[in-house]
Amino acid sequence: MPEQPAQWRRLRPASVVILAGLLACTGCSSESDRLDAEAQRLCAIDGGVKVFETVVLPPEKFNELGQALVPLGKDDSEWGYHTTFSTENLTGTFGPPTLEREIQSVVRTNDSKVIARSVVYRRLGGGLLDGYLHGSGFHCPPDEGGGFLAKVFIQRGEK
Repeated sequence: MPEQPAQWRRLRPASVVILAGLLACTGCSSESDRLDAEAQRLCAIDGGVKVFETVVLPPEKFNELGQALVPLGKDDSEWGYHTTFSTENLTGTFGPPTLEREIQSVVRTNDSKVIARSVVYRRLGGGLLDGYLHGSGFHCPPDEGGGFLAKVFIQRGEK
């Protein structure tokens, strides 16, 4: 077997490292793609905002931007409503990429009835440049604008 030139012997380890890096990145992106597809599938089943009851409130229950000032967690009895928020990790791992199901609910305090619910599926991490830039992600359904609480609480009259 003929002797290889010195320049080829120096390139061989570098090419192995580059090839290994490309294979590792390919695996990351395919996992992200798989989780994005799973998020879309789950989102079609139960994702999005469901408002069972709208509530008309006086102007003093809104801030200067027109956003309802609903307390997070238990109600302070002045409001009559509160919001709850929970996150469930669907991948069972804590390293990226992960798929999460986020649920936000508006609850009427006196009977604990859920009057609205928002379900969002979110993939966090798994992108090629994660760690160097902001982590990549995907969420479903897309933001419709206006916010979840704006669909539930309607301001009565003008300030």
